Amino acid sequence: MIGRKNILILLLIFIGFNISCSQKKAKEKQILNVDTVQKKTAEELVASKNTSDMSYKQLMNILNSGSVMVHQGIIIENKQMVIEGAGLILNHAAPKENPWFIMHESEQENFKNSLLSYDIVLDNYAKKLAEEANNEDWLKASKTAHELMNSCIVCHSLWRYKVE
Repeated sequence: MIGRKNILILLLIFIGFNISCSQKKAKEKQILNVDTVQKKTAEELVASKNTSDMSYKQLMNILNSGSVMVHQGIIIENKQMVIEGAGLILNHAAPKENPWFIMHESEQENFKNSLLSYDIVLDNYAKKLAEEANNEDWLKASKTAHELMNSCIVCHSLWRYKVE
């Protein structure tokens, strides 16, 4: 007979494996989007956003707030909360300085390419989340929110510790 402790351990192993697979999928999706990404420069991306007087770190906090709203909205099945959280992600302003300036000069070009890739990924997930919430398809919205969060985690694992 399997005890509760063993079931919990198996569940944690399963969740860890699922997250690992999802992160691999997120990386593969971003690699597949490279052709699309090359059509816009990082400078054009930043110029296409509303400007603000915030730092890049403050922008990340706003994106986090959107993500929190999305997750809370899904849990309590509040479609307006999900739509507004997704809107924070989709319609975020640009920071006061070009984002790549937070990286060492030798990393800036790679970071620019990464920003272009992740912008497309985040926009696609945010649009999909708003649509799924509007349709009250909570299971799909939950899956999309999970994929969105994995994209955030993948990007952070690639860049967070390279910030100067």
